[in-house]
Parts: sequence; C-alpha cells; structure tokens
Amino acid sequence: AAYTFVITYDCNFRCPYCFERDLHKDGSKPFTMTEEMVDKAFKAIDTIQQQKQRPSKKIELFGGEPLLKENLNIIEYIVNKGIGNGFKFGAITNGYDLDAFVPLLSPDKICSLQITIDGIEDMHNSKRVHKDGVPTFKKIVDNIKMALEHDVYVTIRFNTDRNNFEQLNALKNYFAELGFTSNKKFHIDSARLENYDESLDSKDKQAFLSQKEFIKKHEALDFEYGCHDYATYGKIYRSIYRQEPLPYKSTFCASQTGGYVFDPFFKIYPCWEVLGDRQYCIGDYSGDTIKWDDEHLNYWHQDNIARHTACRTCKCALLCGGGCTAHNIHTQHCTHMMELIEYAAKRAYNNYKLNNKKIEKNYGEKN
Repeated sequence: AAYTFVITYDCNFRCPYCFERDLHKDGSKPFTMTEEMVDKAFKAIDTIQQQKQRPSKKIELFGGEPLLKENLNIIEYIVNKGIGNGFKFGAITNGYDLDAFVPLLSPDKICSLQITIDGIEDMHNSKRVHKDGVPTFKKIVDNIKMALEHDVYVTIRFNTDRNNFEQLNALKNYFAELGFTSNKKFHIDSARLENYDESLDSKDKQAFLSQKEFIKKHEALDFEYGCHDYATYGKIYRSIYRQEPLPYKSTFCASQTGGYVFDPFFKIYPCWEVLGDRQYCIGDYSGDTIKWDDEHLNYWHQDNIARHTACRTCKCALLCGGGCTAHNIHTQHCTHMMELIEYAAKRAYNNYKLNNKKIEKNYGEKN
C-alpha cells in the first residue's frame, strides 16, 4: 500500500506548467486538513493495513504545497500521530517554506523530500513563480542545505524541457560547489516535463520533449544521475550486481495495487494525477468506516498489462507494467520502455565496471 495526505490544494507558487493549477487558481479549494480528518484518515489506514500482506510504514505529504508555513500545526499533529503508529514521512514540496519545519526534519520524522529546481537561478525563477512575485531560487537552495544537515534524503526534481535542458550539468556543478553532490542522501532526478494544457499554441508546445528525445539528450550528455526512467536503471544495476534475475511486474505503479490519497474534503483518490476530479474518487473517509466506490476502485485495482492489447504482445511489458493508469484513461500511453531499457542497461553496465575498478583499487592500496 502507498499512502498520501493531501494537506491542502492551496499553493504559494503559480508555476505555469502545474498540472494542478486549476484546483487553486480560482480559490475554490483553499481548505486544509483538520485534526478530525487526520484522525479519520489514520483510522482508515489502520483498516486498510489489516488487509495487506505487506503494510506500508511511510506516508507522503502532498498538495498543493503541503509545507506551507501556515500548515505547521497540522503537520506537527500528523507527524506526531504517525510516529505513534510506526510511520515515517516524506514530502513533495517546493521547499520555499521548509525552514519553518526544522523540528520535524529528521530520519525518524520527515525523512525524505522531493524539491523542484528547474535550472540555475534566472531560469528557475521564471519557471517556479511565487504568487507574490518574489524570487525563489536562493531561499530554496538554503533550505536544501539545511535539510541535508538534518540527515534528510533530498531528491531534486528537475522538470526537463528544451528551454532548460542545457542547464542540467550547470545546476549539478553548482550543487557540487556547495558540497551537496558528495552527500549520499542527495540525488537529482531529471524528469521529462509533460504538457497538461492542450490549449497551448504550437510554438509553446514545441518546448516539450518527446520521450525518445528526452532519452537521447541524456545519453549524449552522459549525466551521472541519469534520467527519470521508472526505476529501470536501479533494477538492472541490482540484477547485475547481485547476479539475480530481473524483477518483473504486471502493473505500473501503486495506484493499481493499493494507492490511497486522502484529501482535505474527506475523499480518497488512487493517485496524484487525478486529484480533485470526483469522477476518479475511489472512496470517502468522513464516516466511522470507509465508504468505497467499488466501480472506481475496481477500475484501478484491476488494471494491468492484460487489459491493454498493445501490452499483451510487447516484449517489454513485464518491465514496464503497462504505463500510467491515469494517462491511459483516454488513450494508451506508451512509456517507450525499450529505449529506456537500452539507455539504463548501458549506464548500469558502465557504472558496474567503474565501481568494480574502484573496489579493486581500494583493495590493492590496503594490501
């Protein structure tokens, strides 16, 4: 199971590409989780956990922006209650108000963060726009430093398009100068920016990379952190390192096997991609027991590679899992897995050889 608390749909940023921008631009969803909601969400999770063979012990905090400074009290309530129930926390955050949450950042509380940085200072500030128009880059970088000092895992999400791709290595070098890249709990995830606005004109649409272009650009750049590849590199590297078969799967993500996203309107969704759209709501946790929508729940939990004609004959299907259910609602959304496998396999093999050489060198020096 994978659990997420949507603390609020509100956000202090107005990023032009945000897939949730319609949820807060008109001010219709400013509500924040209450203690009553938190109590009922944990009660619902306890019920779900009892039905799972492998219960989860981590909860993601999401939004909108979950770590708004005005949300400190409810975040403290959630974390303290979660710790009492054996949970740790991660947060998907823009990082701007992170300094307000210092007491909650530690390996046994909020232990991991995903923070978006979209380029070096000027580029980032043009893409990650604060609602008050103030620059965001320097404050976020200071907060990243603070989080690493508190022994928290930090993944930098770099939303890649044609406009900022060339800054990827420059950003990495900037972080290296700050000492971030030498920290084992620091990582950069270059992820392809997708177009969620079909009303864009053709010129604006040209900024988005196709999956094939995205992979080829990273291959040519030889970026040491690789690119967002749905964990393909990690699976191949571990398989080589451990001399074990590759792990296979018939589903793409947790939404198909047990994703539960609790929002501040007592609604439960299967994943972040469909937040706020009631036609994809799978349950309601406002009562003493969860009220499930069996039709919607089954749509997600019965989705696997057997449902899609193209996947049934695809040789990559058991590595891909059939792609994102949310993206597949209206048309089949192919992940171009063969291209990702080729890219990840080369990178895994090269890194395996490199790491073995380092081990041999260290062994030789000690002997």
